[in-house]
Amino acid sequence: MRCCNQRMSKLRGLTWLFLHSITAMADTKPPLTWELLLKDCSVPLSRNFQVDESIPPCQDFYKHVCSKVEAAFQLPADRSEWIFAFYDSRERLLCAKKKYFRLLTEGYEPHTPRAKPLKDFYLACMNEKASAAEERQMVSEKTKEIQALADGAAVADYAQKHIDAADGAILSFFTDADLDNPAQFDAGIVADLRTLPEKSYYENKLVTDDYQVLAADFFKALQLDNPDKRARDLIDLEKKISQLYPIPADFRKRWTERRYLDRKEWTKKYSHLRLERFLSRVPNNTRLRDLVPETLD
Repeated sequence: MRCCNQRMSKLRGLTWLFLHSITAMADTKPPLTWELLLKDCSVPLSRNFQVDESIPPCQDFYKHVCSKVEAAFQLPADRSEWIFAFYDSRERLLCAKKKYFRLLTEGYEPHTPRAKPLKDFYLACMNEKASAAEERQMVSEKTKEIQALADGAAVADYAQKHIDAADGAILSFFTDADLDNPAQFDAGIVADLRTLPEKSYYENKLVTDDYQVLAADFFKALQLDNPDKRARDLIDLEKKISQLYPIPADFRKRWTERRYLDRKEWTKKYSHLRLERFLSRVPNNTRLRDLVPETLD
């Protein structure tokens, strides 16, 4: 535990929407105030840090300042440290959030257009039956999309569609600051179908065995034929990709290298990816990076 931290506390997780929503609900009855939100919170609004006058500061300044604070403070069982300047504010905010969302289910109604969607979104997320039904519908739709892909051209068009929708599927679009002119951005595409972080995971039989069971269960849930074979094929494919994909240390290095291709080189080298649609939306002065050609070829 550390105390006497003079740094300014940063209220992590507090969004402007949350603050605005509390204000918007302040005219409900009883009024939804900070006092109400923090009523059951175990973290006090303020702490009185008394120095220990029995210990001369020149003898042990830390104990002079902190010994009484530490003696009076009970570290929560699920924590290994507590920094008052940061954790007090964060925990109070967490208490307020929990109380706020609980009250949304008890008749407190937002009164602004911005606050109402917060309640609707939260209650929708808490509806487990509706969420499960929505997930089944999404999986069904995605399965039909994939099963309709008849050839490589269809797969390339499918990948293009998802790049346009900012929803990476097979191909993912990225931007990064230009290495020679930080005032502009570079663009590029990477192909990555791995589920596990990097190739060492695929070399661990315990990991791949567990992953195969999980994948087979997934295919069974989709009611697809040969779920065990599909799981093995999936892992074999990911293993092959993992062997091509640079390990994290090498990948970090590549971000610092000038791996640029002009548009003609790009479209010629990766003609099978049908990237014209993607490139048509990239400004002409944007340079294109070829970070992982191994998985695009």
